[in-house]
Amino acid sequence: MAETPTHRPHAQGTRVAVIVLSEDEIRAITKKVRPSAQKRVLEALGIEYKPRPDGTLIVYRFHVEPQGTRGARLPSPEPVLQP
Repeated sequence: MAETPTHRPHAQGTRVAVIVLSEDEIRAITKKVRPSAQKRVLEALGIEYKPRPDGTLIVYRFHVEPQGTRGARLPSPEPVLQP
């Protein structure tokens, strides 16, 4: 399974943080395909989720990141100095 990036390209070359886990990542954590089974595993692991209207689940990335990385800021690009 390919690793899902935590950032994706955005218009004009900027990067936007992906704040929710992909369906593949949720499947990798739970080892389940059906949302009802995924809910049970997430609850057992103590991972918060939100149901979507279509029945699939939303898991915010900060609920599964290691504690030390919560709120960590991405390094800002180096400034371009003019001579």
